[in-house]
Amino acid sequence: MAARWPNLFVVGAAKCGTTTLGRYLAQHPEVGFSDVKEPNFFALAGLNLHAMPGPADPEILWRELYQWSVTNESEYLRLFASYADRPIWAEASVRYLACADTAGQIRSRAPDARIIILLRHPAKRAWSHYAMMRCLYRLEPLEFDAALAAENARRAAGWDFDWHYLAVSRYAEQVARYLDCFDRSQVQIVFLEDLVRQPQVVLEQLLRFIGVADVRPLPLPPAEKTGVWHRSQFVARLLDRPGRPGPVGGMLTRCGAGKLVAWLRRLNATRLPPIPAAAAHRIGDLATREKVALKAVAGVDAPW
Repeated sequence: MAARWPNLFVVGAAKCGTTTLGRYLAQHPEVGFSDVKEPNFFALAGLNLHAMPGPADPEILWRELYQWSVTNESEYLRLFASYADRPIWAEASVRYLACADTAGQIRSRAPDARIIILLRHPAKRAWSHYAMMRCLYRLEPLEFDAALAAENARRAAGWDFDWHYLAVSRYAEQVARYLDCFDRSQVQIVFLEDLVRQPQVVLEQLLRFIGVADVRPLPLPPAEKTGVWHRSQFVARLLDRPGRPGPVGGMLTRCGAGKLVAWLRRLNATRLPPIPAAAAHRIGDLATREKVALKAVAGVDAPW
């Protein structure tokens, strides 16, 4: 008997709401969402995830970014084993939009799959992605403008998509790969701005798109992974280093003051500020160019 593969993929760009959308769809009794939210199988299968290049030791990168990824086919399919009676098997992996070969890899196993692509204002997405790498994972050593300037060299050195802040925001070429592999009726493009503005309308449209028999209102899950910034990068480095506590955070934890470390982290966290002027100048008219390109490639009007 041929293996049964997922038939719904949420492939939105990073920092565009895929976690929130996945939590929403997973509530529906006809949808079986993978036990691992972001298995990355179609993007990372065949790679040695303990030897990925980047700004930190490969084992630190593995612990922070890759340890939950599934690269073995049988292990991947077991993520859906408890949903055998559900007509829709779904997963959400943001790498699937950025990786050039993934659309074809998905089509080779699941040619009838439905694809949901989540997008947002490209400059805001890039800035939010950078902030996540800088403040959450502590794997971005450069200021934003310098990181943008270094992007091409990093890509040439094989650094993964998490440091491709501008490339991941060039949506049209990524969307085009899916439209080349799947019929247009199988691909639904959703903008985070619309999802925030009229969530129930967008979510009902998506339930109809994925083909559930029972289209019903579902509870709206809280938004996930909102942008966070550090009031002081110096304090952040004292508390935490990539993959391990910082000098002060480690000392306090060893002394039994873990709650104090957590309080200091919260005190040092603030809302994500506007994009710095130098980086905004480097990004330039990216949003306008992507709006025009998406209209040409997919016939959609981006709300920015």
